[in-house]
Amino acid sequence: MLEQLLAEYAEAIVLQHDGLFTESASRFLQRALYLQPNNRHALWVAGLADFFRGDVATAIERWELAHAQAPAGSEEALMNARSRAEPVTVP
Repeated sequence: MLEQLLAEYAEAIVLQHDGLFTESASRFLQRALYLQPNNRHALWVAGLADFFRGDVATAIERWELAHAQAPAGSEEALMNARSRAEPVTVP
């Protein structure tokens, strides 16, 4: 439960700073992932941090881990299945 709060707090810090991943937000995310490496919310937010840092490969890895944990039959799981079936074009 603490890891979820840490991830949400990190996200709140980022939103408060207009999308900037501050050092404190990064520390909270690192702690959340240390406590629970597969925390979906922490993986998602950490993926955003990776993406904005230019580390797209790591961002995609984290997002795929987060998406893989979507409850079976949930709307998120269905959207994930559909998005994997559609080809992606990167400019």
